[in-house]
Amino acid sequence: MPNLRIVSDNAIERATLTASSTAGGLSVGNLAAAQVYPVWRATARDARVTAVFDNVEPIGFVGLPFCNLSPTARVRVRVSGEAAITNNHIHTEAFDNAAWTKSAVTVAANVAAAPDGAVTADRIIATTTSGAHYVQQSIGAVALNGVHTESFFAKRDTGERYLRLQFGSGFTNSFADFDLDSGDVVATSNCTARVDARPGGWYRCSITASATSAANSFVQVYTNRSTNGAAYAGNGTAGILLWGAMGVAGLVTGSYYPSGSAAATRPTGYIDTWQPYDYDSGLVLACPAPAVRLRGFAPVQAASAYAYGGGAYARHWLPVEVAARALMVDIQDPDNLQGYLEAGCMVASSFWSLTYNASAASVTMVDRTEISRSAAGGQLADPGTMSRKVPVDLRAMPPADRATLLNLVRNSRAHPILLSVFPMHADVELERDFMVYGRRTKDSDLAYQFMNAYATTLEVEEI
Repeated sequence: MPNLRIVSDNAIERATLTASSTAGGLSVGNLAAAQVYPVWRATARDARVTAVFDNVEPIGFVGLPFCNLSPTARVRVRVSGEAAITNNHIHTEAFDNAAWTKSAVTVAANVAAAPDGAVTADRIIATTTSGAHYVQQSIGAVALNGVHTESFFAKRDTGERYLRLQFGSGFTNSFADFDLDSGDVVATSNCTARVDARPGGWYRCSITASATSAANSFVQVYTNRSTNGAAYAGNGTAGILLWGAMGVAGLVTGSYYPSGSAAATRPTGYIDTWQPYDYDSGLVLACPAPAVRLRGFAPVQAASAYAYGGGAYARHWLPVEVAARALMVDIQDPDNLQGYLEAGCMVASSFWSLTYNASAASVTMVDRTEISRSAAGGQLADPGTMSRKVPVDLRAMPPADRATLLNLVRNSRAHPILLSVFPMHADVELERDFMVYGRRTKDSDLAYQFMNAYATTLEVEEI
């Protein structure tokens, strides 16, 4: 089990937030505020929240304290560290377009499902003319010694097995051959090449090379039966499936970004619905512990009675910290009692963990209900708000932990932190009860114990 963890910063405060839906005036911007209300509310039981950061942010935790998610709700957390980059090709999913010059090939447009699921993949068919069979497109002026990367999605279809990507003028015989059966790079010349398998038998094939002149250059996409690029005569029916051209200045392409009649720039931290990114959790349980029962509240009311101890904490710990330019959280909660999603705030940042775990911890319900007596002597209760307080005893901290903790607690009175005493514990209710998003409620004396070991008590109460 991991040791106690503290999230002392919140990159969401520095992010541009968008949501797939918003109910009324309860905007997604409310998630950036360190308070329970007002909330962000979606219009249905599923939604997407996207955060784009001004600068690269380290992300190791993503959570929604004070939300109305049910125990069966699932989230998918995706993180992208990609910078903005321009796809210099045009009509990148339409090889039948005149922007692509053809040589001894015919193009059957939109004949198969592409990697993104849409039926937009084209079949490139070698004609019976003997020679090189290819489509090509200029990539514009390339700077001398400039590095350029080309990538295409390709799939074996009706007989053809090999794909060749080749740069033209401006490069020195730079090409690579790919086997669409095995998914291997089988030959290279004056370039580096890679191939990435994608679902459905697709491969993303790419080559990188440096220009030897500043000429206006072009790329050729051959279909070949052999691995050496020799000329041959096709049968007029055999071909390969091709989709998603991308040509960029630089060493790598990252995720594919389409263009139409003009070159298009992939935005910073771009995330779509089908490509892999720096991190993808897949659909995982968001807050699997059963919802807390509140006497005096119907279950549907308790789902968002945050000021009285209701609601839930959705959380996801990344296995490895990721440098992020954007993150996307998809939420699916078909069993949601209220029929819509709601959250009071969102937290995303790196976390710090102790070298040695806390020696003691407790959880206290701070109940502000006022008890009085009536004139007849009967006891009365004026229900007040409730919040949790979690004090932890930290002992035997080495000097590195002492220094880090001192930095963490400096601002934890003015700004909230997230404290999890039992992160990723098998007992999900224990993890729920000892996770709190709040502020330090009292001063924490840090004492020297023995042999460079230090001790303190940290107490955090919910916002």
